[in-house]
Amino acid sequence: MKISLNDGFGKERNPLFSLHNFVSPNNGSEAINYFKLHGSVTWHRNGNGQIRDCFPLIPKNVALLEPVLSKNPNELPFTDLYKIFERVLSKNDICVAIGFSFRDDMIRNLIEKRLDSSTTFRLIMVAPEDKEHPKLNEHLQRLSNQRAVFWIKNYWGNDEVVDEILSTMNIRLPIGKLSLKD
Repeated sequence: MKISLNDGFGKERNPLFSLHNFVSPNNGSEAINYFKLHGSVTWHRNGNGQIRDCFPLIPKNVALLEPVLSKNPNELPFTDLYKIFERVLSKNDICVAIGFSFRDDMIRNLIEKRLDSSTTFRLIMVAPEDKEHPKLNEHLQRLSNQRAVFWIKNYWGNDEVVDEILSTMNIRLPIGKLSLKD
């Protein structure tokens, strides 16, 4: 089975963001949906409102939601991204959140709603515990006390994290060990 990573951008050399990519991935294969609900410092919004990922460069006119506690996305593509995220979340049994503190009320409420409505849904959170700033752990700690929520207190980029995620999902790799460096 072929699995692709779907981040809303096409596979072209200079990919443009399109919500259509979340609805029907380019190659028709199974897809892991990778949402950047707050945008990215590498996303450029041009004069026509189109968004292009300029990674590894940081462009002017970035498409990014401001880092405030309660976000209320009121411009494209963020309004549609939240809607699609909610729809995808409602149809899947696993959500892996990497490097996210759950301080965004809207996203946290969507996740809590899904946890309350499903006996099969699992949330896997990958984020280090910040012992110097315990307030940052508040939502992670509260969520981790719920049924079917797993907090992997580690950094993404550490090879053991992939093993922990797969183990939590009850997935065994057929051959060898997966490394983030592969």
